[in-house]
Amino acid sequence: MDGQMSELKHIASIVRALINSHKPPCFLHDILEDYPEVEGAPLPYHSLGYETPEDLLTKTGEFVLSRNNNGDTVITAKFNEKSAHIAALVKGQRTKKPSRIVARKTITDIHRCCDDRNSNNSHFVNQNNGLPKTLHRSSTCATRVSFPPTSNKKAGLQYIASIVRSLINSRKPPCFLQNILEDYPLVGENILPYRSMGYKTPQELLLATGEFIFTNNSNGDTIITAKYNNKSAHIVAFVKQQKRTKKSQGSGVGIRNIRSPDHTTSDIREMLRSKSYSRPMQCSKSIGVATCKITPVWNQSKDMRDNLNISGQTQICPLNPECVHRYVHESRVNAVKTIVSEIGRIQTNRTKKKSTLPIHENQSQVSERKLNPIYRYL
Repeated sequence: MDGQMSELKHIASIVRALINSHKPPCFLHDILEDYPEVEGAPLPYHSLGYETPEDLLTKTGEFVLSRNNNGDTVITAKFNEKSAHIAALVKGQRTKKPSRIVARKTITDIHRCCDDRNSNNSHFVNQNNGLPKTLHRSSTCATRVSFPPTSNKKAGLQYIASIVRSLINSRKPPCFLQNILEDYPLVGENILPYRSMGYKTPQELLLATGEFIFTNNSNGDTIITAKYNNKSAHIVAFVKQQKRTKKSQGSGVGIRNIRSPDHTTSDIREMLRSKSYSRPMQCSKSIGVATCKITPVWNQSKDMRDNLNISGQTQICPLNPECVHRYVHESRVNAVKTIVSEIGRIQTNRTKKKSTLPIHENQSQVSERKLNPIYRYL
């Protein structure tokens, strides 16, 4: 059962790549015609126990089959989370891509021949038998471009390696080989040409480039990883630096703008939780919160104050402008009362001394009062 599921995954990846290489709508008979070009054999639906190709493709769960007005079956690939962003990226690139003319090559194989995209002719000549054959897929031929130059094999491998490397960088690790085979037509506008370049499998072609590493996970899927070279090393270092900077900003370390929308209460709590000082000190560092030792505080009962005094805890109270104003006012009044009472005591003592001292001493005392400014407030 596991072998059949892996075979279905492989077939689905090939069919998805073929669908991406066509302009919509893509017909099922086009896929059945192109499948042998990639795998070298027709779609093996009979050998897998299915009566029709539609049953096999429906079993994969990755395609939608429908019929148009002419009775032809239209096949569409479902977008998943991994392929949706790549499809949007390719659409944006195609809108900005300048038009170019691809030079025609000498037709050597019926499977690789295609009309010039500037020609309106809907027929091509089969060189194997010399008989004309109607081209039912004119829209398909218009979208396909030539393969990388196989005459210069090294240049072709470098071209393919650059595309595969960009696809790997666009995905989060781990990146699977089947994902690269599905996404390659979106960028290269054709399936990976490993057979036309003389290789049996896509993995063999990519190994020949010398830029990728292949490993197998526990599920049997092939994971592809790009090697770092001199050109990509500085880019990787730059991306790592960006990730570290972003991580440090997200964890509350460093200078942050309190008015920014991402500076939420949860971020403040996480920052306070990561500090080493005690909880009362945290509250004292917060905005609008103060700490004070147990003293009589407004709006508190005597029992509560006694309990706090016994436990020796630190009381935390929010600052209220009215309470602060009243506290400052009472402090000033108490200070003035202390001064006035002290002055009253001094005045009482002087009055007592005045009754016992001679008259000339009282006159000298009067002169001292005139010189001392404190007597102005008596």
